[in-house]
Amino acid sequence: MNFKGVILIAEDSPTQAAKLKYLLTNDGYNVISAPNGKVALNKIYEQEVDLVISDIVMPEMNGCDLCNAIKEDNVIHSVPVLLLTSVNESDYLFASLKAGADFFITKPYKDDVLLSKVNVIITNYRKGVPVIGDKEKTLCEFVELLETKNGIKKAYNFFTSTFNYLKEQNQFQENSEGKLREVNESLSKVLKDITDSINYAKSIQRALLPKNNEIKSLFPESFILFKPRDIVSGDFYWLAHRDKKTYFALADCTGHGVPGGFMSMLGIAYLDEIIGNNPAIRADELLNTLRHNVIVSLHHSEEMSQSKDGMDISLIIVDWDKNEIEYSGAYSSLYLIRNKQLNEYKGDKMPIGLHIRKQPFKMQIIPFLKGDSFYLFTDGYVDQFGGPNNKKFKHMPLKNLLLNIAHMAMSEQYEILDNKIEEWKGDSNQVDDITMAGIHFGEKTLEL
Repeated sequence: MNFKGVILIAEDSPTQAAKLKYLLTNDGYNVISAPNGKVALNKIYEQEVDLVISDIVMPEMNGCDLCNAIKEDNVIHSVPVLLLTSVNESDYLFASLKAGADFFITKPYKDDVLLSKVNVIITNYRKGVPVIGDKEKTLCEFVELLETKNGIKKAYNFFTSTFNYLKEQNQFQENSEGKLREVNESLSKVLKDITDSINYAKSIQRALLPKNNEIKSLFPESFILFKPRDIVSGDFYWLAHRDKKTYFALADCTGHGVPGGFMSMLGIAYLDEIIGNNPAIRADELLNTLRHNVIVSLHHSEEMSQSKDGMDISLIIVDWDKNEIEYSGAYSSLYLIRNKQLNEYKGDKMPIGLHIRKQPFKMQIIPFLKGDSFYLFTDGYVDQFGGPNNKKFKHMPLKNLLLNIAHMAMSEQYEILDNKIEEWKGDSNQVDDITMAGIHFGEKTLEL
């Protein structure tokens, strides 16, 4: 490789200095460096150089002062100076132009552009292109500059350089905007495909849930408040009827959205299978079987203690001949309002899934009377943040609310509960799926 000349780099950033040195050395130049203008000036006196490449903003002596010192010195004034600058350093730029800077390159620069301009400057010291900011306050000084030696030539080079720079920046912006549009179009298509798939999963999930007319045929005085947080829900409700018994469950699966949705569909499928194989099964036995099936399906083992996949559930089996309800629950409670009093039946403190506690689920027998109202719900309602202090709704306010509206028709209760949680939520995000069911044993229900 032919030796092309000696270049001095004045740059306070070690990273930028190393980058420049590597680039210029590979192109055939001998490179020396200095951390500021003061050190650079001393090195120019010590060693003859063909070009000074200087950053503008540096400690002790900046690039403008270095350029001015070089151009005012009778010995080294002919050494060309190339300034590396940012477009927001226009004050420095004009000062460097007055000091006689031969050319400038804006950062970030392209390697081939820098090398090309370095070669031009070293070939002809007087063919640099100075740069200046476009602030109005510099106009008077600019007129004065025109009257200096080579002032008109410098002004011409300045405007030419500025035009070329703006043209290059405009082309870069157009290219960037084009690429951005392509990325946005691609992302929009991917998002649409994902959303379409999730909406299809929602359709499948809704098809598996009991229809409103099915519920009303067995519980004519009832409501289902179902408010998924996402397109698909991790909550689900389930209904079946065999002989003189009606089975109803309301569950909250691990997570929400798509993961919870898949778990809910698994739960519905297993409940249907269990009842299909054994219609006479008791509530506690049903949950025990459901837990076993979920653990086997998810390949849970005793060693997989970190796995929390599963569900919380409230299950009732209404025996119409005995006028009683079998209740079993996994981390879920059942509320009964009778004669303006609320009784809470608590489920076992273990989920349908792998847990440190793995005991058989318990069953509670509850005789039902005319006028009784039962409520099943997931924790989404009571855990919703909102209100004046952005706190959880909690269980006690829900109990009081249900006591105040229990005498109303179920359709009215639905509206009040829905409006209340929306009012409570306000501008806050919904934190979880919300599901609640109310069943009233009035005349319409008991005469079936």
